Amino acid sequence: MSSGWKGRDKIDSVKDLDLMRSLHSRALPIVDMVQGTRSLGGMMFGRWAGPCVAALLLTGCVTDKVGTDYAATTPRIAQPLAGKSRVVLLASQKKGLLFQGTICDVTLDGAPMGELKIGTYIQIDVPAGRHQLGATQTMFAGETKTDIITQNGRVSYFLVQPSKRSKAVAAGAMVGGIAGALVTSAASSGSDNPGPVDFAPLDEVAARNAIEEFQLTQSGSQGG
Repeated sequence: MSSGWKGRDKIDSVKDLDLMRSLHSRALPIVDMVQGTRSLGGMMFGRWAGPCVAALLLTGCVTDKVGTDYAATTPRIAQPLAGKSRVVLLASQKKGLLFQGTICDVTLDGAPMGELKIGTYIQIDVPAGRHQLGATQTMFAGETKTDIITQNGRVSYFLVQPSKRSKAVAAGAMVGGIAGALVTSAASSGSDNPGPVDFAPLDEVAARNAIEEFQLTQSGSQGG
């Protein structure tokens, strides 16, 4: 019985060897194809690796640039200089009937701050305390004067928008031309604000949300 099992084992071994050889012969083309694919993949990787790495590097540069640009915009809503307060004026982006809207020359305590145009803003650091904002507009008979109080280390935001008188004069001009504008201007000369714009206080949250849509036109510091 022992020799019988040995003979059977030998036969099984031969069959297994033949099966392995058969499988090996069938597998060779597949192996060659895989190796060829790997080689082709290697060539393709070699060809595209450089551009891909360059693209990644460029992407990193662009991301860094965007971060830098964002960081560069942050100081415009940062805290004022040490020992001072900051006044920020944002011109309303709505155009007036005469297409002047909030275009005006702005002053602080009588000193020019600059020209405000639609969709722009001006900021200035000043000593804390009482100040007066002023505004005039070409071809508008009247000046806006608004008293404000600023606090040390704080930012005061104001939305500059057409005054009631400015809207009335513009409406008169639309109806009666220059004559209508003159009549309306004379009739409204006794308004609480005879000037072209109003300085409407803005809370910090609203101002920070809106300021990204505005363009800075003037920045400076006043006083010691």
